[in-house]
Amino acid sequence: MIFDKIYKRLCIKKAKKICNECCSYIEGSLLDVGSGRGYIAKYIYQKTGKKVQCLDVKNLNLTNLPVRLYDGKKIPFKANSFDTVLLCYVLHHAKNPINLLKECIRVSKKVIIIFEDNADSLLANLLDIAYNKLHGVNTPLNFKNVDEWIEEFKRLGLKIIKIKRGVEKQWFYPGVEHIMFVLRKV
Repeated sequence: MIFDKIYKRLCIKKAKKICNECCSYIEGSLLDVGSGRGYIAKYIYQKTGKKVQCLDVKNLNLTNLPVRLYDGKKIPFKANSFDTVLLCYVLHHAKNPINLLKECIRVSKKVIIIFEDNADSLLANLLDIAYNKLHGVNTPLNFKNVDEWIEEFKRLGLKIIKIKRGVEKQWFYPGVEHIMFVLRKV
């Protein structure tokens, strides 16, 4: 019970930080892929008033925002359905992160915002596995470093608008750098 309260506070604090980092890049409607508990989407909606749709493979939503479940492979929306697509620490959980990214490109009209971990140490990987096992979240450790992501984005024809390193630090997650990528379809 006490752990749940502390965990919720940490999640809300993190959601507010992410919201503050990315809100100025959100254009129009938003699809939050891998929305989890929905806190990030909730704060984005409260701050911007923009239409927000949550999407995940598992319903962990603790907000009143709509969540749609999907198979983790094909996003169940038509091409160009959302102005902006957001992925917060999702790609390294995907069995095939590049296919997921291609799906996000397909459903986005304009902008894709990605927050991702740059976890290149054994300790960081072990912490990620342990943390996510507690919550029943798949952790195939599909991490890439910044240069590898940049190459993937270029290969997929995305224009890099911004890369921000160290967007948030967590004392309980040492050795992990959090990075924000803002990308535009061309």
